[in-house]
Amino acid sequence: MLNSNTYSDNADEEKEPYPDYFIKWNSAARRGRVPSGLITPEEILDIIEIYLGEGYVDKARKAIEYAVALHHDYDILCDILDILDEYELWNDLLNLSSQLLDETGIDGECHKLSSLVHLGMEAEAFNWFGVLKKKYGGMGYEDRDMLSMAYIKMCEALLDIDLYESCDRVSCEAISVIGEDSDFLWLRMHSLVALNDKDTANIIAEKIQNLHPLSAEHWQNLGDAYQDLGEIEKAIDAYEFARSLGNESAENIMNLIFAYDENGNKGKALELIEEYFKDYKNSYIICVTAARLCIQLEQWKDAVRYLDVAIKVEPYTDDALYVYKATCHIHLDEPQKAKNALIKGIKKTGDISGKMKELLFQVNAKFP
Repeated sequence: MLNSNTYSDNADEEKEPYPDYFIKWNSAARRGRVPSGLITPEEILDIIEIYLGEGYVDKARKAIEYAVALHHDYDILCDILDILDEYELWNDLLNLSSQLLDETGIDGECHKLSSLVHLGMEAEAFNWFGVLKKKYGGMGYEDRDMLSMAYIKMCEALLDIDLYESCDRVSCEAISVIGEDSDFLWLRMHSLVALNDKDTANIIAEKIQNLHPLSAEHWQNLGDAYQDLGEIEKAIDAYEFARSLGNESAENIMNLIFAYDENGNKGKALELIEEYFKDYKNSYIICVTAARLCIQLEQWKDAVRYLDVAIKVEPYTDDALYVYKATCHIHLDEPQKAKNALIKGIKKTGDISGKMKELLFQVNAKFP
């Protein structure tokens, strides 16, 4: 039972009050009724999402039944299918998309295709895919768009369930039928990266570069692909090129930091970290990375500075931070600060591993 008056779609976000229309709907639903008054399509979609976000699937199903019975608008019905897809309710999606094929057209057909794949009904999925290819195999622009949607949905579903070789075959077929569209090239790239086929992936990457030579987004995505393939120098070049095209996002800079670190260029990674903190808020993982790099380069004071920030962000979880901080103070010939760091760490984390107590005993013995 929904007892609280607040909800959140994300556990990390603060809860928000339930909207009035949801409270009225839920109150009526408990009594097996439909609330009096007009419920707009947007409100019923919101009600479905709240129920699913809270884990009340049966209540969401009742709301969906109401919405489907009352609203025959294409967009509303497709939105409901999208919600079922988002929450991975594949049986529900298969049943409803099959029921609404006439009303939802290619969107419903693609949702049916995706649900079949996710339910492990591969033979049925490929049979249905064949039906769609035959239906939209004409030469008109509209048929071409519909066929592209079917190919894309099929590839995405195959990727979702890790059928990478099948995805590669389908994307190759799509390219041969429709052409070297960037969507199909990227779908093929994802499958090739998962299969660790570096040679072919590099050929596809070059085609993507030629299609989008001045797209920062595509260059960043290429950097991610190269990173996953272990092509670190190529990843760095791609991220840097994305940056030269105006992509100064936190994600792209972080990617560069980790790539330079992995490539052994610690100094460049630290330089980028300093740039990162000029524009973005403190990040725990970046602070820890910076501290580790400083320790490797024996830059003890800078390491302490980054460790202090990391400890401020996460004071109770990682006892290693206090050990590293104490070690830096020892290298700086500051034994009392080392002891203070360890004592604070023991109080904050409980020192489950016992490493801080062990190091504190050693420091006390050496510096009584």
